[in-house]
Amino acid sequence: MRLFLIYGSISLLLLLSYNAFFPSDSVDNHEIIVGAKLGSSASSDDSDDGAIVGAKSGNSDFYVLATFWLPEFCISNEEQDVRLNECDGLSAKRNNNSFILHGLWPNYIAKDTSYPVECIDSPGCNGKGICDFDSTNLTPKHLSNLKYIMYVAYSYIIDHEWTKHGTCSGLTQDQYFALAFKIFSKAPLSDVIENNIGSYVSYEQLIDGYGGKDMVWFGCNEYKDKQYLISINTFWSKDGKRISNMQNGNTCSKDDPIYIRSLSS
Repeated sequence: MRLFLIYGSISLLLLLSYNAFFPSDSVDNHEIIVGAKLGSSASSDDSDDGAIVGAKSGNSDFYVLATFWLPEFCISNEEQDVRLNECDGLSAKRNNNSFILHGLWPNYIAKDTSYPVECIDSPGCNGKGICDFDSTNLTPKHLSNLKYIMYVAYSYIIDHEWTKHGTCSGLTQDQYFALAFKIFSKAPLSDVIENNIGSYVSYEQLIDGYGGKDMVWFGCNEYKDKQYLISINTFWSKDGKRISNMQNGNTCSKDDPIYIRSLSS
């Protein structure tokens, strides 16, 4: 997957995250993790190894659903002791020990790990060149759903996610983010996560909890010789069914326990 550029301290935060979740030799090192390093199947936004800029929109083979673990996302610097302002006083009306949407990334099934970015002929840009995200292109319901699942990340990444990835979907802006909500709503939350918030799990436990190594990629932040779960990516057909992916994008160490941070910890 690939990494994206954000602004100010969030730029650093997301940049660090990306490198952690997707290694440069995996399918799409887009944007993956917060706080450590970033990696993925499609390369990182910094290196973008394998990125095909200006590809024709709609020609991808499948989607990568990238998600952030909210408690880890809310750590904003490499010392991991400063929370994002948006993470202070989070709504008590929702479960904040949960995943939020990072993005829905069109990808190719190819051994060379190539993937499309900033595509041309996008229906969401009226068939012209690259265009910006415009919230007025979404129905009120779809915009509300999108803000809910992106939550505190919305204002930082929405423009990037549309321009870099959404333009490659072959969909309008409204259709693309409606599909992202649909797939996000289907994404599994393993009992391994729910039953171990605030404690450690093994790499094997996580892999088994999500159906095996071909069904999921994990991203971890490293801090003071410990690793913390920051992201989970799963794979989906273009009609919204979960599929496997033989390429390896896991960046968590198999040899060390993985801590699942609680927002209160």
